[in-house]
Amino acid sequence: MNEIHVTIQEARLKEFLEKRFPIVSVPMENFQEADFFIGDTFTSHIDLFKGVKILSTGENHAIDLNRFDYCLTHEFKENDRCHRHPYWLRILLNQPKLRAYLKGERPLVTADELREKQTEFCAFVCRNAKGKERNAFVTALNQVKKVNCGGPFMNNIGYVLPRPYEVKQEFQRKHCFSMAFENEAAPGYQTEKIVDAFVSGSIPLYWGNPDLAREFNPAAFVHARDFRSRKEMIAYLLELAEDPVRRAEMINSTILQDSDVFEKSDRALEEFFARIFERGPGAIKRTRLQRFLGVAQNYYGHGLFRTIRTISRKVRGKVNDSPLALH
Repeated sequence: MNEIHVTIQEARLKEFLEKRFPIVSVPMENFQEADFFIGDTFTSHIDLFKGVKILSTGENHAIDLNRFDYCLTHEFKENDRCHRHPYWLRILLNQPKLRAYLKGERPLVTADELREKQTEFCAFVCRNAKGKERNAFVTALNQVKKVNCGGPFMNNIGYVLPRPYEVKQEFQRKHCFSMAFENEAAPGYQTEKIVDAFVSGSIPLYWGNPDLAREFNPAAFVHARDFRSRKEMIAYLLELAEDPVRRAEMINSTILQDSDVFEKSDRALEEFFARIFERGPGAIKRTRLQRFLGVAQNYYGHGLFRTIRTISRKVRGKVNDSPLALH
């Protein structure tokens, strides 16, 4: 295979591809010299780029094949132009220690250890106000028992945790539970939040992807959709916090439904990009109207398209984004 000139925004994905293909990395300032651009919807570079555009995002964005030639998506939709590779898998690219931990290569904890080390109730680290359901639940829970909010948003610990991942992990480790609610709910959409909680040894409190149990063991986390109301879920958490034996059982549970998920995912991701690179530039033809619709959707209609998609999912019964509507 000849040299492949690519501009890649994500560092982990860049490292993954460089190990497997003869990649020549083209810096962002010279992106027009690349044959392929792998990036998010947030950058205007995507619309200026003349080569092959590949969407790679951690956000709940709809597949847009008017704007992009190929997509890495969280949706359970696979074809020669779309490949399911949700963000939680992408952040674990080239992370052997974290992968090993999730696969079960970690010391078991005892109830006595939890009594000694997990002296706080619940951790919440967030940098923005996105996530209506998440914000409402944290507010309700905090009214009953303090939730330690260490991020800039809703901060109540007197200081803001610095950025390094290890700092957040250490902060969560002292808590029985860690908030892992997504910003939005959609089938297959899950980010790094639940992974952050798992690797800290804190029990994740999750809301978002209704199909999470396809990839993560329900015995290892608390899913908001299992409760009829916030009040019911809070009562359960208060009881569980006082029972280190049950919490130890949850923490020691198998986390992943498929212990080979990373090997399978890496292989599928490599095959997806191999097909793209072998086809080369010009394989996907879009009309001027398609290109216009892609740009228009991003800059003018993103909110409208998302609203239509959400309504459609509700009508089809695929997503219930108000699982804790009762108080």
